[in-house]
Amino acid sequence: MTCIIGMIDKKHRKMYVGGDSCAGNPSQYTAYEIANPKVFAKKEYLIGYTTSFRMGQILERFLEPPPIKDGDNLYHLMIDKFVPQIIKIFKRHRWSKNEDGNEVGGQFIVGVRGRLFFIESDFSVIEYNSAFISCGCGVDYAEGSLFNDTRSKDAILRAFKAAAHFSVYVQPPFKILSRSY
Repeated sequence: MTCIIGMIDKKHRKMYVGGDSCAGNPSQYTAYEIANPKVFAKKEYLIGYTTSFRMGQILERFLEPPPIKDGDNLYHLMIDKFVPQIIKIFKRHRWSKNEDGNEVGGQFIVGVRGRLFFIESDFSVIEYNSAFISCGCGVDYAEGSLFNDTRSKDAILRAFKAAAHFSVYVQPPFKILSRSY
């Protein structure tokens, strides 16, 4: 129950990753404001997560993202080094699951060096040809809002407000991190 947004502002060479502050339980129709953000920075990387607070806590506390050297193929680095490290720490902290012989994790967005990657629950690394991506229950509202407006931190804030207006499981305050690239 959340909304995570990643956006690239190419004109100003900034990337953003933001998250809302809701913890919800749909079976009980409850939603609570959380104290700890769903987004964080690790070295050059900005990360925002959905799926599980435990997953996010493991990422924030134990992930040591691989260093990036000039000339590295960033997409390959995400597949070859970033994801295998995540699988390893999830296993070590007993978070990942094995379904039909496949490791299963959760969903999160990674912004690094002006690029956005979506890590799927099967650990696929997806880079869309878009200036923005989103995940969580507010995805449709956020992406609808960003469709014609991807120029600033204010655009992300408007997208969060749209998602919060239409989904009880997206709530302020909204934490938005940024990095120049």
